[in-house]
Amino acid sequence: MPKIAIQGGLGSFHEIAAQAYFGDDLELLCCETFQDVFSALHDQATNKVMVAIGNSRYGDINKVYDVLIANHVKKEALRYWISGEVYVPVTQCLLALPGTTLSDIQEVHSQAPALGQCTTFLHTKLPHAVLVEEEDTAGSAALV
Repeated sequence: MPKIAIQGGLGSFHEIAAQAYFGDDLELLCCETFQDVFSALHDQATNKVMVAIGNSRYGDINKVYDVLIANHVKKEALRYWISGEVYVPVTQCLLALPGTTLSDIQEVHSQAPALGQCTTFLHTKLPHAVLVEEEDTAGSAALV
């Protein structure tokens, strides 16, 4: 059973991507940040990772590219290579406690790419809400 390091927790888009690419029979090592994912690879806690490198609505995921580029510039003994790809359709949902109306919402917490994907909705429907960047979407849902 492959052990795959992902950024975020169970229920995250990285979990969905890992299952789509590697199948359902896998063990996940859930990491808080992208750097933690690559640290797990470097420390040999896993030999495979699943990370998003781009988003068709948001663009490149710079935190991942930063790690990949730094690894090659430093000429690390253990180099990271992209070995495959999977496309995951993403649909974002706004999660709130039962009975909450849009006008009740003061803050929206999510990962930067998710907030970026929803810019039009957020500015149109929630112009008063403060956008708070978190490490991942699944973790943001757990906050609610």
